[in-house]
Amino acid sequence: MDLPISFQNIGGIAVLMLIIGLLVWMHFRRPQSVMVTPKGAALGLAYEWSLTPLNNAKNDLLARFPELERVVAEQRADDVHLIRFGLFNMAEETIESEQITHPVELTFSEGTTILSALYGEALKTERYNEAEPAVHGQTVTLPMQRMKAKSTLIYNFILRGGDGTLDVRGETDEYGTIKRIG
Repeated sequence: MDLPISFQNIGGIAVLMLIIGLLVWMHFRRPQSVMVTPKGAALGLAYEWSLTPLNNAKNDLLARFPELERVVAEQRADDVHLIRFGLFNMAEETIESEQITHPVELTFSEGTTILSALYGEALKTERYNEAEPAVHGQTVTLPMQRMKAKSTLIYNFILRGGDGTLDVRGETDEYGTIKRIG
């Protein structure tokens, strides 16, 4: 039996084998994905926040601030900022409100007027405390709240003026001070 094998068929097979070999090699070279946590440091409460000037806000962000129309009504909006503040429980267990030794406080820069400070939403947890954040001048104190493991509480702030700086303090007895994620 005579099989006609041309040089083009052999070349195509060689290129195919080379590509397969490279894919296998790349597969075994890639690092194994593992979650890295700092040695000796357990993660507890953490936070992240984003500031958006009202004039640059998209409709989906504006929809998360239902009080906006009431708060900013008939005032100039060129120096109004929307802040979404996320409070995260990065621990593997629930953090009870009794474990919070210093409530989470956000201090905004001088010249900032806090027009609104409200609870926004909860992810992977329930809202156990119906209290809203307390505003005292440039400082907002979040209500002490139980948070399930790996959960998030999001608060919405409407500000006028200021330069967009934020100082955050808070502490739990087991995990220490609150840390910024980013």
